[in-house]
Amino acid sequence: MFLDIKCYFLKLFRNLIELNNFMEKEVKGQRD
Repeated sequence: MFLDIKCYFLKLFRNLIELNNFMEKEVKGQRD
């Protein structure tokens, strides 16, 4: 059970990082 929650949060965290990287690229693209 605990491992399932840990795995879920790891996936969520990774998705947030990918989303953050994507947003930074979009913002930089608009500024240039």
